[in-house]
Amino acid sequence: MKRFALPMIALIAAALPAQENVWNTAESPLKNPSFEITAADRPGEPESWTVFTESGEVGLSRLRTETAQHGQQSVCLAFDSKRDKYFGIAQEIDLAAGQKWKLSAFVRNAGLQGTSHLKLGMEWKDVENRELLRSLSTKIDRSNTSDKEWTKFEVTGTAPAGTTRATVTVTVYVADSEQGSVLIDTVWLEQVQERP
Repeated sequence: MKRFALPMIALIAAALPAQENVWNTAESPLKNPSFEITAADRPGEPESWTVFTESGEVGLSRLRTETAQHGQQSVCLAFDSKRDKYFGIAQEIDLAAGQKWKLSAFVRNAGLQGTSHLKLGMEWKDVENRELLRSLSTKIDRSNTSDKEWTKFEVTGTAPAGTTRATVTVTVYVADSEQGSVLIDTVWLEQVQERP
């Protein structure tokens, strides 16, 4: 299915540790954050997550068992640029306007080349599922990832007025490389509150 046309982009945040003036509350509302459950009706895909591509075909992305940051499975986002220029995984959740959230994920390079990269995203939507705004991380590419260890990246954003839900995404943007892959694990969403 075709999804995620380029919208307004706001609150672009670097992949940096949380600031000292915030504290984390509650558990992640995301289901299956470390991809341990395989979808019964979609072999090779994680339960509760949607695999999306530009062409609408699932393509090469699959669960992997040989390398995981937590548990036994991770998601390998793999691509062939002759078909898709962007693809990734997504999950929708309900939340309220004005809430501040931090999205994080562990990434391991398994073949990103050239300027191909990925971003973590939170798409803020209203009751009619219209996108109001999008919070994106900085680029995650071969310059700031390793093929030998996992690196944690994050982005923080506040749901704008009118928000009733959000779509959490990990999206790969294919540039000048024809093929490549990246491993994703432990995608975590938590609400943050500034100290008085």
